[in-house]
Amino acid sequence: MEQGTASGSEAPGAVAARSERISVGSGDENVAKIQLAARWAEQYTPVGDDSLDGALQRFRRAYSFIDSVSKLIEPENA
Repeated sequence: MEQGTASGSEAPGAVAARSERISVGSGDENVAKIQLAARWAEQYTPVGDDSLDGALQRFRRAYSFIDSVSKLIEPENA
């Protein structure tokens, strides 16, 4: 396989990194929340086209949810 290409039905130049996961573990609660939100944003990436804006929106939603749960408040009120 050539560098910068992916196997299967993906377009040339696409890089498949779905099998690599960000580990979650830190002594700092805020760092752990960021790591977990990044993992969720990565895990729920749509197949096909994805943009930086889409990735950042998924991260923001995940972080907001995780942050509200850790503070024991409703996600809508976060």
